[in-house]
Amino acid sequence: MQAANQVYQVTFHNSTLWWVATIGGAVLGMVVANAAGIEVSGWAQTALFAAVVAAAVFLGFRLARSKGRIELTPTEIRLTRDSQPAKVIQRADVESCAARISDDGYAKLLLRLRNGQRAKIVLAHSSGNTTFDELAEALGADMSRV
Repeated sequence: MQAANQVYQVTFHNSTLWWVATIGGAVLGMVVANAAGIEVSGWAQTALFAAVVAAAVFLGFRLARSKGRIELTPTEIRLTRDSQPAKVIQRADVESCAARISDDGYAKLLLRLRNGQRAKIVLAHSSGNTTFDELAEALGADMSRV
């Protein structure tokens, strides 16, 4: 791996939070609509259900994406999300790194650590974005694996 002091501004994606927010939002929306005594039928019921699901999906995407940065120093990799404390991975603990852009459009970095654990970093990726390629290169990632 290269030894460099580099900072990358990225958008992290948390798929677990996306699923929880989307399903929870849809269920909660339907419960609230039912508890409020909203009685609709036919196309109006379909439209209400579609609106609740669309709002839940939108909320899920908003909550699952968070701005952050990845800072590479000669000795460590620091992952900082919004105002949360940084997660630090010692570069000496990284055995290998693989990177790819998946079919769902997310950029994924998989770090294999010497203690057998794996650290997965999932980033929102937009086409034409060179940040991921630069980051993968700086980490010495094997772009053919994962």
